[in-house]
Amino acid sequence: MSVRELRGAVTHAASGRALLLWSCLLLSFSPILIDLARHLVAEPWARYALIFPLLFVRIAFRTPAPPPALTSGVVLIALGVAVELLAIGADVTRFGKIGFALAAIGLCRCLGYASWSTLLLLAFIVPLPSFVSSAASPTLEVALLEAAAFVPRLLGGAITVVASRAGGEASVGDQVLRVGPLDNGLVLVPLLVGLSWYGSLGSARPLLGATLRAGGAALLAIPVQILAIAVALGLTALAGAGIARNLLTHGPWMVVAALGLLHAERAIRRHGERVVAGAGVPRGEAESIGGSSDR
Repeated sequence: MSVRELRGAVTHAASGRALLLWSCLLLSFSPILIDLARHLVAEPWARYALIFPLLFVRIAFRTPAPPPALTSGVVLIALGVAVELLAIGADVTRFGKIGFALAAIGLCRCLGYASWSTLLLLAFIVPLPSFVSSAASPTLEVALLEAAAFVPRLLGGAITVVASRAGGEASVGDQVLRVGPLDNGLVLVPLLVGLSWYGSLGSARPLLGATLRAGGAALLAIPVQILAIAVALGLTALAGAGIARNLLTHGPWMVVAALGLLHAERAIRRHGERVVAGAGVPRGEAESIGGSSDR
């Protein structure tokens, strides 16, 4: 057998083992994944979680692989399974998604897929728990409605904002726009932080730089949501509360995801260009630069 054939056989065996391990992991977490699928169908805002596995694959397979870390990987897998069993036993299956994220990160460690900083992208597959956004309700929703109505009121618009049991309500003429805990901007925080982290993976000091950028990105959630509610108020007056309500349900997370991805890709590309210019890396290799170097 030639050296090339031997390498091909080893690669094929490793791929087969990885496929088997991932199949076992997905099967063992099937109750959690079924609940996650139901969650994503019922709550459109939570669908941003699907972005991060794709971003992880993009980064992980374009950067050099670290050596496998069996000890930390096995510990994370065991911890993830324990979280899953506790969640199912306590009849809070939705919290089992944390266990799945831990186990997925652990398996990636065992297989040597990526560095710790890149693996943190998988943590964002867990949507924000609803009790977090509900904790600030209805105070935060009313405050956002008041802030969004400030400019229209200055222009002579008659907008009445009141608190309700489900959050807040804004009356625009004979139309009433209702906002709830999922409209207070907190659900955008994981999306903004995750996209900022992704865009920072190509920096020379990813841990410090990514942490600072992620903290700054989290602060954008409230202003972004105020802008979305302001647009919804205008749409309520022009086209009715039903259309405005659909905008608030789907618009903020989709716009943030699209603009955030564009910004992150530009940041990664800029880092690649700096490496090309400063270190003499061939330009054709610049596209593969952008992952973390802390293996």
